Amino acid sequence: MTLFTRSLWPEQAGRPYLRLAVAMIAAPVVLASALTVLAFLLAGATESTRESTVVVTLEAAVAFFIYLPAFTLTFGLAGVALLWSLARRGVWDWLSVGAGTGALAAAVLGLLAGGRIVPVQVAVAVVLGLVLFGLIRWIAGVRPV
Repeated sequence: MTLFTRSLWPEQAGRPYLRLAVAMIAAPVVLASALTVLAFLLAGATESTRESTVVVTLEAAVAFFIYLPAFTLTFGLAGVALLWSLARRGVWDWLSVGAGTGALAAAVLGLLAGGRIVPVQVAVAVVLGLVLFGLIRWIAGVRPV
């Protein structure tokens, strides 16, 4: 087990634990912000009034800024701990775990909420998990040896 060691970072990396903590907070905020802008652009192109555009955008923003950090601090934290304990630094390792934790989170949420797994929700969660883990890896400065 290499958890809580510097196994994810090269020796010259400064403040790796702080970088990982910042990455775990910043990644979902960055992604939620980008998705909110996308929701605004799509709502602006499809809604007939300004008010309905604002309503759609606010609803999307609330969902993004709640679900993405919640995912990152639960399933995401478990995935990062797994990668860290196995000393896995590779891009494909991080993206695979992100996709896997996204699928697992969607499946668990589907079973808890309605008793069934919805394939579209799983596909969206896989993509979001993949992007989040890519961002976390990049922001935290995890690099291959």
